[in-house]
Amino acid sequence: MSTLDFGALSPYMGTLLDALRVTLEISVLAVICSLPIGLGLAFLRTSRHLALRIPAAIYVEVLRNVPLLVIIYILFYGLPGYGLTLGAFTSGIAALTLNGSAYLTEVFRGGLIAIPRGQFEAARSLGLPQRHVLGSVVIPQLFRITFPALGNQVVGLILGSALVSVIGINELTHVSYVIGSRTFRYFEVFVVAGVLYLVAVQVLNRLWEVAGRRLRKGMVRQ
Repeated sequence: MSTLDFGALSPYMGTLLDALRVTLEISVLAVICSLPIGLGLAFLRTSRHLALRIPAAIYVEVLRNVPLLVIIYILFYGLPGYGLTLGAFTSGIAALTLNGSAYLTEVFRGGLIAIPRGQFEAARSLGLPQRHVLGSVVIPQLFRITFPALGNQVVGLILGSALVSVIGINELTHVSYVIGSRTFRYFEVFVVAGVLYLVAVQVLNRLWEVAGRRLRKGMVRQ
């Protein structure tokens, strides 16, 4: 029976931290791409026009009910058969974006439903252009209402990014497996990886809470 030896990982700590940076980079890019798509689809989902609601609903239902791993395989292994080749990094971000935007659509849709319809009507009665209604009335309230749920989705994207390890991206999970294969210290290396994920998520949660408090204070001043 082998004994625990975390010291054997000392030479690899820099590599693990670099891998964590890649994980965060992928996650941030996926969030940046997912937010506008989810917001746009939420407006389509709440549209009065059936021709706009149905395609958005199909997008959401398909991508929320297909495993993220399958989406990754389709983009990285399936598309080249039809002449479209995406690199591993691009495939990973695209898969996380598709999956994340579907969930964000429902988060934003719930927020839009929660905004009283009277506010839309009052803004229109004042003669505000549609872009001002959205920019000054709807979207600020929408982000305030949905802010906690958005934080949960961001955390989900960070943790879901571990699945892109299957296509060889040097993020934290993939690098941990490679180090484990070299040192045969799989238990130790994945414990360290788990701690790094935990620390990253906890830091994000704290930053998100601070940003949320500032957002609420800003809304009160207005």
